[in-house]
Amino acid sequence: MNGFGAIATCVRVCCPSSATMFDICAFTVRSKRQCPISLSGAGCPVPHSGGMKIDSGEMAAGVTLRPLGVGDAGRLAEAYVVNRGHLAPWEPVRPDSFFTPDGQRERIEGLLRQRDEGAAVPWVFEEAGGRIVGAITLTGITRGPFCSAHLGYWVAADRQGRGLASAAVSRVCGLARDVVGLHRIEASTRVENTGSQRVLEKCGFELIGTAPKYLYINGRWQDSRLFQRILHDEDPALWSAPERR
Repeated sequence: MNGFGAIATCVRVCCPSSATMFDICAFTVRSKRQCPISLSGAGCPVPHSGGMKIDSGEMAAGVTLRPLGVGDAGRLAEAYVVNRGHLAPWEPVRPDSFFTPDGQRERIEGLLRQRDEGAAVPWVFEEAGGRIVGAITLTGITRGPFCSAHLGYWVAADRQGRGLASAAVSRVCGLARDVVGLHRIEASTRVENTGSQRVLEKCGFELIGTAPKYLYINGRWQDSRLFQRILHDEDPALWSAPERR
């Protein structure tokens, strides 16, 4: 296939101002020659961006945005168990194994493999005591003329309405532009999810259309509204060059 592979990506996105969630599901063509992104510590080099680092940083309400690691499996499983009812109406049906440390470890390892291949960048929201209260991920990272990715996130039910989602989306958009070197980010929301639409618009996303029966969620195909944020308009080759940093 001329050095390219295809991956299917499904990402969950939760609105911070309600108990709703919007989902992204994309079938993305991915180059096997993409540059790896190393995020296994507080600040790790991103080879294709001239050695820039993605660091942990406080967002809002004492919550830190930091890179996801395999060691998060137990706490992430606990977070999903606690928020299972909160997230269930907005997600595909999950097997019971998804809510176990082993299931989350397998899932995290898969995300980290995608990270190492340059196809994804996952983070978690962590409180000062170590509790995980959400996550945000760039997936389906594609280079070349597209230079784009999909955005997904979720926020714990008891941490809604504190500005976490808006703070995380804004920070990740900046990292996507300045460190990962992307041109645009795409996100989708269920048509009725006006709260999430407000978050995206607040963070500079624009509505680009509606996709009928876009996602199979909660037992039926659901319509979605598609949003994008353009991060820059320069030549991808020039933008990725170290001197641009």
